[in-house]
Amino acid sequence: MAIARRLLGGLVAVGLALAAVSVLPALPKALEAMKSWPEGTQFALVDAEGQVVWQPGAKPTRDALAKAVALMIILPDGTSYLVEVKVEGEGLGEVQLTVDGKRVPLPELLHAKGIALEDGKLVWSRGQGKVSGGAEEGSEGASGARQARGEGHGQHGRGGGQGHSGSGKSGDHNPHDQDD
Repeated sequence: MAIARRLLGGLVAVGLALAAVSVLPALPKALEAMKSWPEGTQFALVDAEGQVVWQPGAKPTRDALAKAVALMIILPDGTSYLVEVKVEGEGLGEVQLTVDGKRVPLPELLHAKGIALEDGKLVWSRGQGKVSGGAEEGSEGASGARQARGEGHGQHGRGGGQGHSGSGKSGDHNPHDQDD
């Protein structure tokens, strides 16, 4: 019983942390500049309350996608971002983010940074294996997406907050990155 109380308390704390994070209107420049997503980067679509409505490995249902308001991106160092999404239609190809002033479908954004979507699972294009929920298969998966930390972000504000672009890391610490 004590374990269940601690787990519930942890989930409430994570929910409160998510509520304090503002949703960014576009992908931050620090993430745009990355050649590829660092290994272990986690992704999930969340609703207005910060609840995960889709994560890699789950089937993207019409109802879940209709609730999605942001893409949660959690880098391996714990830096998290919530980036506004627009969903027009069905399927992950209809989930779009603003990148450098242009609307980009989610699968295209992932692919451009070294990840492909195959049967709802993320596959690292550079031979790094499959990932589920943004974490490597066999690790926490969905629960990892709930570990978002609110530190380093702006004050809560529905759509109006600027947020902070995180640690400013540009991804060149990724040992799997190779100059082409």
